Amino acid sequence: MKLHTKLSLFGLSLSLCLLLGITTNIYAFTEIYFEIQPVIEHGDVPNPNVLIVLDPGHGGYDKGCSGAKRHEKDVNLEIARKLKEYLERTSTKFEVILTRESDQFISLEKRIEIANHKEADLFISVHCNSLPHGHASGSETHVAGLDFVNANQNDYLKRHNFIDPTALAKIKRDQLSQAEKMLILKNSLDLAALVSNSLGKHLPYKSRGVKESGFTVLKYLKMPGVLVEAGFLSNSKQEAYMSTSEGIHQIANSLATAVENYVVHNKLEEEKQLAYERFMNEIQIVKEFSETTYSIELLLTKDKPLLYYEPRWDKLESIYVVKKGDFYHYRTGYFTNMKAAQNVIPTLLSIGFENPKIIDVPPKK
Repeated sequence: MKLHTKLSLFGLSLSLCLLLGITTNIYAFTEIYFEIQPVIEHGDVPNPNVLIVLDPGHGGYDKGCSGAKRHEKDVNLEIARKLKEYLERTSTKFEVILTRESDQFISLEKRIEIANHKEADLFISVHCNSLPHGHASGSETHVAGLDFVNANQNDYLKRHNFIDPTALAKIKRDQLSQAEKMLILKNSLDLAALVSNSLGKHLPYKSRGVKESGFTVLKYLKMPGVLVEAGFLSNSKQEAYMSTSEGIHQIANSLATAVENYVVHNKLEEEKQLAYERFMNEIQIVKEFSETTYSIELLLTKDKPLLYYEPRWDKLESIYVVKKGDFYHYRTGYFTNMKAAQNVIPTLLSIGFENPKIIDVPPKK
């Protein structure tokens, strides 16, 4: 959830107030000016918008299921395009990406890669359903369960879940922790409940509810995701409905309403904007002093900055970030002597920073 921006950073200058209580031992506001561009790379800036990846299932030679007249791949794309249009109309803070824009085949690993690489906030895979008997009716909403809950349906699973073993091994190497996965599953269930309710309320057929399924395209995401079966193409009435502009409109509008409700409930727009502003206000180059000074390092992250802060960070009077190579150093305060820095350590420990470390800021040569 960061790192996708169209902003121009050249020439942007910011100033930072670094006050931590003992003002006689800390360099003042007017002394801290810096250029942001030399410090951060274009891709490092967190995305202030809510990024939603829409995944029209199948495509190209992979037609998906078929009704009497329609192929699933075509219906999926129509729904996804209309949903993108509605979401972008809903909020200027929504940024929407399609995993495919046309009738082309996209592998499962590529769909997963698009969502994970862009660090999307939400993922919705759009599909249609089919059963041998044409009487089945209704929409379904799927989330990734803890295992393949339909493991006995081998042909079904192979059709929907095949992924190149080499690509899968690469995806697994970069997986989230168990705790992070459980949080994503919880959020996926919240999104799925809103989607299922909205489809059941607005479409002329029932919602068959939320189901936990081991779809590969959901199983390896790094954000909340659902797979929607908009209706049964094997049901002649539902195929006819999904072949009309009004049917496509109602399905897309139902999904857009669910997404909007999820974003509002979870305050995603506010969270993304706060993360962006916080990052831009904190990042800076190393200050060059005429004599050795001291700072306190609180945390170190690699490759990407910390975007969401626990409450303990709000208790600090200053936070700033120095990027060196692939690492982001989170620090607080500039002190003219070691004693002043040492006096702050007990306070930092008391508010939850376990390993505050006093570091030297070398003098300008």
